[in-house]
Amino acid sequence: MASGFTGQAAAPGAADPINATQQGGYNATQAGGVAPASAPGPRPARKDVASEGRFSTKEAIGLALIPWLAFSCVCLLFAYVYHYMKGFIWFMVIVGSGVCLANGSKNFSKTKINWICCCSAACFVAIIMGATTGLTVYDEYIGTYWFYTENHAYTNVLPSNPAGGYADAGELIFADEAHVDTNRAVGYQDVNRYCVAPIIDDAVVDQVQFWAAGMDCCGQRGGFYCDDSWSEKARSGVVIRDVSVLRQETHVQYLQAVRAAEAAFDLVSASEPIFVRFVIDPELVTLNCWRAGVGILFITSMVFLLISITSAWVVKSVGVK
Repeated sequence: MASGFTGQAAAPGAADPINATQQGGYNATQAGGVAPASAPGPRPARKDVASEGRFSTKEAIGLALIPWLAFSCVCLLFAYVYHYMKGFIWFMVIVGSGVCLANGSKNFSKTKINWICCCSAACFVAIIMGATTGLTVYDEYIGTYWFYTENHAYTNVLPSNPAGGYADAGELIFADEAHVDTNRAVGYQDVNRYCVAPIIDDAVVDQVQFWAAGMDCCGQRGGFYCDDSWSEKARSGVVIRDVSVLRQETHVQYLQAVRAAEAAFDLVSASEPIFVRFVIDPELVTLNCWRAGVGILFITSMVFLLISITSAWVVKSVGVK
């Protein structure tokens, strides 16, 4: 009878020996026993502690290029647009700076480097530096170029003609007999030496209407060698622009030199004379103003790019743990 019982299937509702064994093992685990061995699962990913808090390569590239683009765009706006839309350009600079500050403050974190915060801060610096660079270059070179190109050019101008008739002049081409009287030049010493010499012809005049002028190019008395005044081919003058945001008004200093020349050489000057750079080719002088301005902006843009790349590399390499 025992052997027959062993060969029969288990009756319905009877306990399954295998399930009982698994259940027993589960209960043993709950009771503090050792659980049966199971198949190993996937290992958790290891944390790269060395790269924690650092930027990726793409983020570093963006941190280098985005501020540089902001700097270059602001410089270009001052070169090509500022002359016609000064208020609009300053509005864009203020708005752009404000957006960078707001975005940086919103994403600021004391515990780790935040890419948005860093990029916003770098763009803020780029906009301010671009505006400073652009305004300086415009004031010194590009604004002068626009002044020469937009104002009138007069030809066959006699030195005895009243200066008041050429108030809107940018370029003056004098008559063939006109020349600079370098022997009656005077230099007025301030921070720089402001030099003036009368432009005359063979006629006797009561007042000097036009003065060749320059800075640091003469002695205290005589010795005038500003621009092309030494050349017999020079017959032209580019009017010295007296509109500057960053520099002091040069006309005030030149008028002081004129007063000294009147006292030293018994001359009489017009109350509002015209000061010019006496040159051979006024068109070349005008073009050189543009070339110098754009060239300086290009060089500063490349320097800023180098600084931006270096800064991004340092931030990526150092990071914050």
